[in-house]
Amino acid sequence: MTLGTRIRIALALAAVAPVLLLGSLSVRAARQELTATVGGALARQAAGLARECEQYTLDRLRGLQQTASYIRFDVASPAEATRLLEIPYNQAPELQALVLLDKDGAQLAIPVYEAHPELIPGLAGHEPVDAAGLEAFGRGVPLEAARQAGLAIGPVHRAEGTPAPRVALAVRAGGEGGRILAAELSLADLGTRIREAAGDGAVVLVDGAGLRMASSDGAELSDEERALVADGATARTSQVREVVRADGRTWLAGFAPVGSLGWGVLVAQPADEAYRAAGRVQRQTWLWGAVALFLAIGLGAVLSRALTRPVRRLTAAAAALTEGRFDAPLPPAGKDELGTLAGAFAHMTAEVGRRDAEIRGWNTELKARVEQKSAELKVAEDQIARNRRLSAVGSLSAGVAAGLNDPLTSVVGLVSLAQREAGPSTPLGEKLGRALDEARKVARVVRDLRRVAAPGRAEGARRFELERPVRAAVEHLEQRLVAGRVELDLQLPAGLPPMEGDPEQVEGLVEKLLENAVAAMPDGGRLTVAARAVDGAALRLDVTDSGRGIPAELRERIFDPFFSAGPAAGAGMGLTLAHGIVEAHHGRITVESEPGRGSTFTVHFPAVAAAGRVAEVAP
Repeated sequence: MTLGTRIRIALALAAVAPVLLLGSLSVRAARQELTATVGGALARQAAGLARECEQYTLDRLRGLQQTASYIRFDVASPAEATRLLEIPYNQAPELQALVLLDKDGAQLAIPVYEAHPELIPGLAGHEPVDAAGLEAFGRGVPLEAARQAGLAIGPVHRAEGTPAPRVALAVRAGGEGGRILAAELSLADLGTRIREAAGDGAVVLVDGAGLRMASSDGAELSDEERALVADGATARTSQVREVVRADGRTWLAGFAPVGSLGWGVLVAQPADEAYRAAGRVQRQTWLWGAVALFLAIGLGAVLSRALTRPVRRLTAAAAALTEGRFDAPLPPAGKDELGTLAGAFAHMTAEVGRRDAEIRGWNTELKARVEQKSAELKVAEDQIARNRRLSAVGSLSAGVAAGLNDPLTSVVGLVSLAQREAGPSTPLGEKLGRALDEARKVARVVRDLRRVAAPGRAEGARRFELERPVRAAVEHLEQRLVAGRVELDLQLPAGLPPMEGDPEQVEGLVEKLLENAVAAMPDGGRLTVAARAVDGAALRLDVTDSGRGIPAELRERIFDPFFSAGPAAGAGMGLTLAHGIVEAHHGRITVESEPGRGSTFTVHFPAVAAAGRVAEVAP
């Protein structure tokens, strides 16, 4: 073999092999990162759809339970029960049939359904139910579970000729051992939501047995998809992997279980779309590899022994590229063939490095955006859930407070008159005095209920310094702090900007936070109350205790009425009222806690110069 041939072979290997190896490594790394990023996004999308499916079904079950609570099915005659069943049937097009059963499953009234709802005005949206469908519904009613737990969801079934699968819902109508109200829920709305969420991919909803309930493209599950569903259902966690679907194409799929229902959601995207960026890198690698090979063969024909040193330098630079380093020295560019090869190699190195950096930067940005949107969605869901709970309890509180206020006022007045007539110092007068004190405690609870029922108002709004209500609250609880062996660290710097609102309400807010902190330290501890300005646009108040802390699973419920995270006595209204006061002053309240290491309640108020509500304030 001639020297020229050896040089051409050596140059070809030195120029092309590193490029191909680097390209292969880059494609592999990009594919792995895309699998983690895109697969994680698919799994999160599947988990979000799973939560929607679960919430949709549970909302309909709770709605049926609410219907059973305000319609007296437990005392209705058969004829009356049939007429009463028509009320929820006409109001809810997703309910296809309703029936009232006794504890043994026997029908107490004629079931309500329609074989041809399209022919009846006012029943638009209902699906037809025939005798076979009614029989399938009857078999799926979870009678025993509803009798024991009060409400239950049956297995998924599909009547012949129906466009969507259905499930049987059952709730107890009356006391234990009483009647059971059962309804057949169509999952057509879930099918519509799945088709909307699919986009260019595919979404499949499966039941507990891994059978397809609804899908965006109507395709049956392949064996690999069934294996993914089975693994995810067994592990009860999200799963991501590549699968071959029924169309023979490779897809990147993510699976998530549907909470307590035993269902699952599978979201898939074609692999060629998921790995599109890696495909571009691979094509560019082949292109530049071909360019490098062409240059090596052309230059090798005219090289001599003098090229040995530059070739070694090129080989060393190529080895550096395989390690991911793009700063290795190259021979100086010139006008001859070696200079051209050196320039082309340098350009190729820069291009590969630039594309590698672009892919990594894109992956990092995509991951950050997905995490940010997921966090925003979680915060929004938590806020919506909290507002729904507070709204429901607020409505209940309004009714209870309205019902108790007038009778309680009469009781207080009558006891006061009886005490005055008997004499405060007589034995009977002392007993009446104690009864009057207890009645006033009940009156305070009623007043708190009315505040919960009508939040969002800061009455008598005026400018004031935050320091004044904070110090007043500390003075009111000073004896309790001393008795509870609580060491107080009060940090109120001078020059804080004023705020606008009701100082009495803010004082009550601080008192409730201090009372909560003292209750969390039954054996004494350290309590820190600190206020400071934030960017001149807001005021921040921190109340930190060294108590037992709040478990993470209870943290989102601490502002719910009548909820207590510990054994301390009380009505459980303090933090609920505190939350309402903060909302009334257009602020926000957050809590950070670690079990065994205490809690910090942080309140942000807008300063007088800041307009609007406090949204995002840097800590």
